[in-house]
Amino acid sequence: MPFEPSAEHLKHMPKFQANQVPRYLFHIYTPVSVSTTTTSYVIPPATKTLDREATLDIFKEPPDIAGDLLWSHLRWTAAHEETCNFTSWTSSLLFALQYGLFMHRGLDFRSELYDIHLLIIDTRKFPKGTFVKDLEIMRAIASNLDPGEKLHDMLSLREDLKSNGRKYYFGEYLSQGDLALQGKCTEATMELMRRLGLFDLQPDLGDETKWDQLANRVLNLRDPFRNVPPIQPLPPTDIELVRKAIVLASVSFRDPFTLPGALMLLALRPRQHKDEAIVKAFVAMFTRDEIRDSLRDCQVDAWHLPEVEQFASLVDAILQEVDELDPLIKAMRNLGFRLT
Repeated sequence: MPFEPSAEHLKHMPKFQANQVPRYLFHIYTPVSVSTTTTSYVIPPATKTLDREATLDIFKEPPDIAGDLLWSHLRWTAAHEETCNFTSWTSSLLFALQYGLFMHRGLDFRSELYDIHLLIIDTRKFPKGTFVKDLEIMRAIASNLDPGEKLHDMLSLREDLKSNGRKYYFGEYLSQGDLALQGKCTEATMELMRRLGLFDLQPDLGDETKWDQLANRVLNLRDPFRNVPPIQPLPPTDIELVRKAIVLASVSFRDPFTLPGALMLLALRPRQHKDEAIVKAFVAMFTRDEIRDSLRDCQVDAWHLPEVEQFASLVDAILQEVDELDPLIKAMRNLGFRLT
């Protein structure tokens, strides 16, 4: 069910209005998830109740009810589940992976790693208006609420910097109602990714003593991005790690998600902007058409998401290398044409 905000709401939703949604989004689900999720569909709890009032477009609800429904979902309030018509997604693979580990160790209703699924979707295959950034829908709904309402407090928490310059932001996006996924997604279990070397690519994720943490743990995992020396360059990536990322993505995610999946795995840690090992390996392993089909129009939103910013940087470097190798594009550049 697409979101249909009013003209007044759209004043607070520039990215939604421009259809600027990250191309790849992630969702974690387990056997105990309240939504029903497969690679064919996702059905939030409200839809299963067959209560028409519970499945209205959020923007058709009265402001106070809309505010409560949105706050309850974002706050993970257990009592709201029967009336929840939302599904949460994230543009951050780092957050999704830590959340998967948290589902194994950090909750009373734990799941085994082989029962914890990472779902990846290509948002270009969905109708316009299917996904909305959490901050934009919060601003839009909160604009009709009194300043003291709890949704305003949650919005401030997500927008405000902590004293150490870090921000509680994890690239969340929402969809509402049933969502058909067949032919638009892939999935892998946390156990499969572990066996294929996930913790070699991001060793800190493998610290089992931290699997019972989520938000603060993700902030800590981002610290290496903040602490990169401004003068001393990062070392080049070991080619064995590049191969491992490609193999992991190939076996776990499969085509057409292998290429972007491998790049996102490598972006879990800081890399050189034009890391030669990564760029050369991807250009050698994948065809120009595969690279362009997978990486063009990624619509990356890296606001306070350093791991996503790293992914965008690697995407730019690989696309630039591919363009340099294309005789026609190179000739046009030599003639003074500006290509984007």
